[in-house]
Amino acid sequence: MPEIDCLEQNRGVNMKLFKKEGADIGIDLGTANVLIYRQGEGIILNQPSIVAVDKLTKKVIAVGEEAYSMIGRTNKNIERR
Repeated sequence: MPEIDCLEQNRGVNMKLFKKEGADIGIDLGTANVLIYRQGEGIILNQPSIVAVDKLTKKVIAVGEEAYSMIGRTNKNIERR
């Protein structure tokens, strides 16, 4: 499988969440959801653990909530992982 830049591909998640200096964070890579917790703020990210991939090109089409919303709405060339 080709290397995929998931940060570039992911339009739904604001990566500025990780740029706060000195912030203690916890990441839960769960079966159903990915959660990110920042001390003093609580849960700052809660996204479904799902990726939509184009079977033909092997490119990531969407992740998280965007990929979840595609279930049952895409053609047979899109698979969910």
